[in-house]
Amino acid sequence: MKQKTAPPKTDSENSTIRATNAIAFSDEPFIFDVGSLVDTLRLVRDGRKARGKRYGLVKVLVFMLLAKLCGHDTPEAMADWARLQAEDLAKMLNLSRRSMPHSTTLLRILQNAIGPEELEEAIRVFMTRQIRKLNSDQICIDGKQIRGTQDKEGEGNVYLL
Repeated sequence: MKQKTAPPKTDSENSTIRATNAIAFSDEPFIFDVGSLVDTLRLVRDGRKARGKRYGLVKVLVFMLLAKLCGHDTPEAMADWARLQAEDLAKMLNLSRRSMPHSTTLLRILQNAIGPEELEEAIRVFMTRQIRKLNSDQICIDGKQIRGTQDKEGEGNVYLL
């Protein structure tokens, strides 16, 4: 049986990989827009059957990538992380349900539902866009909540920028 070999990478793919590795292995903070990640992950085809699907593929991939960025490598660790972050993830991604996928769901998606080449291409596209954004002008703003404003009725918190 012949093994498939990947075609050689182009110069632009190699430069994207080098830049991505520079970001990934840097001590510098890396900020990105989750909405742009969601848009990019829509390129990945969902190989699951419609029956019994509780979670959309894009949202599950976002959970997994965010968990991976937080240092969780296994489906079990990713599922635990998503469960602990369920409230924030549900709010950020406008989810109707607050429960998160189980580790077996994540494993099945990785093994059967997606093509590794498609996922790699989608992440490459996303990282290329992020590198372009990092090279643009950025303004950092720091803010603090003013002490004693949390309990004011009808006003909410007051912040100083």
